[in-house]
Amino acid sequence: MPNKRRNQNNGKHMQPMEEPEPRPSTSKKDVKKKTSFKKSTRDDARMTDFRAKQSEKTVQENREALFEKLFFAYRNINEAMKHIELQQVQRTIVMPISTCSAGFIIRNLMARFVRPQLMFLDEARTLAGSLYRITLLQLDYKLHMQHSRNLELDSYEETYLADDIPRVLNMMGAGFSPLINYVNAIGYVKTAAKSYLPRHPKVKPNSPIYQTSNTLRATIEALSGEALSIDLKRTFMDYFPYPNVRRHCRNPRRNATGDDIALNVRLENPDDIMPADYSVENVRVDIGMIASAVERVSRKYPKYVSTGGLDWKSQGSLSQIISSTKGNLRYPTWPNISYC
Repeated sequence: MPNKRRNQNNGKHMQPMEEPEPRPSTSKKDVKKKTSFKKSTRDDARMTDFRAKQSEKTVQENREALFEKLFFAYRNINEAMKHIELQQVQRTIVMPISTCSAGFIIRNLMARFVRPQLMFLDEARTLAGSLYRITLLQLDYKLHMQHSRNLELDSYEETYLADDIPRVLNMMGAGFSPLINYVNAIGYVKTAAKSYLPRHPKVKPNSPIYQTSNTLRATIEALSGEALSIDLKRTFMDYFPYPNVRRHCRNPRRNATGDDIALNVRLENPDDIMPADYSVENVRVDIGMIASAVERVSRKYPKYVSTGGLDWKSQGSLSQIISSTKGNLRYPTWPNISYC
């Protein structure tokens, strides 16, 4: 029987027996090794924290030592920074400006406005004077509002307006847009590297290029008198941009008694350019004349009228930095007026 069972088992597949998983060691040696590893990890963490604290303490001590050397008069850095500011100071350049553009713009406007059913020639001549005087006042007032600090201005004119002229100018409403754009473009302007501050330069008297509301009357009185030389008068009249100048030339000749009469050149209409004792009342009259003309022109040429007004403290435009050479701006003389 045993042999028979043995033969029967020989034809069957025998399953291998699985080995049991090893049990974790619980010997004293292994427990001691694990305890030693945990203790070493805690010591490393404590040492890292200690080094960090020591490093922070050292940095703080060095910072305090450096602060005592640099800011010895202050208790803390905040108090020091209230009194000491490190900042980049941008260079400001004082820039001389001329007033030729005002007269040139007025010329173009008058040439456009003298039309049937709009404006007669005599009205345009009177309006040109009002526009020129008011524009010079506006320009002087804006330069006065552009303050300057720590700049050497001995070679530049101080701008000032007497009486209540600034208040009257502030009440002015709509105007002609080319002149408003011109005055708004003049002012303090800042670029990446430099800043520019416009000012009237101090130049020789009777300059046709640089005229202000304060120097205009004295200049035209000199031109209408006998004190200035003929060459200087000719130069002024050739380059002066005012569109309503009456020039008179008396050629040299001999009178009936045989006396020689010298050549003479003079300005015939100084009061049309700047009346004597120009006051606030004259300013109001000029502004009223401009307002009437603006109303008429706005119906036919609305693009030439602006209701925005002037911003006296606004920054200027970079276009004012561009300069050009002086050119002949002589305006055609009135009929039957000789010029030599």
